[in-house]
Amino acid sequence: LAYSEVWDASKATDVNPQNNNEVLLIYGWENGTDGNVKNDRERDINNNGGDFGEWNREHVYPRSLGVPNLGESGPGSDAHHLRPSDKDWNSTRNNRKFTEGSGNSGTQANGGWYPGDEWKGDVARMMMYMYLRYNERCLPSNVGFGDKSETPDEMIDLFLKWNTEDPVSQIEKQRNLYHGNSNNDF
Repeated sequence: LAYSEVWDASKATDVNPQNNNEVLLIYGWENGTDGNVKNDRERDINNNGGDFGEWNREHVYPRSLGVPNLGESGPGSDAHHLRPSDKDWNSTRNNRKFTEGSGNSGTQANGGWYPGDEWKGDVARMMMYMYLRYNERCLPSNVGFGDKSETPDEMIDLFLKWNTEDPVSQIEKQRNLYHGNSNNDF
């Protein structure tokens, strides 16, 4: 997809199964009742952009950690790793490497980012995909903290662990169905 087309794709792939007027926000965990929009799990499907309270496109594999920078085409526009996220929570994550944690998403003591218990498996599978698809441009060791001595490649144990601990969700199946259909006829 072209980078600009990801907005519309996200409205199809990340729609809330409980409310088709909303998208699910990666790293979110709260239903909007606490007054802090940054941690919301859902957002109005058309409330996207760059202003406070809007959702934007989170590069789960940060462009700046690619070798070279992933840019806005090819791996930088690959919708398999672009997910709706609260604009400000996305900014808080910035390009922090993923690290171990538990509970809700946020910055950890080592400066890394924990994606949250609900999202860690999704993140792991996106990082594995990016590595398999783009090889040396998207090394898992560039985007996560963890040992790689037990694997024959650059995959780190953290992503393998998260993949096992957080099985594939219905939303991931929905996303893959859409992106796997070359006509995007969802």
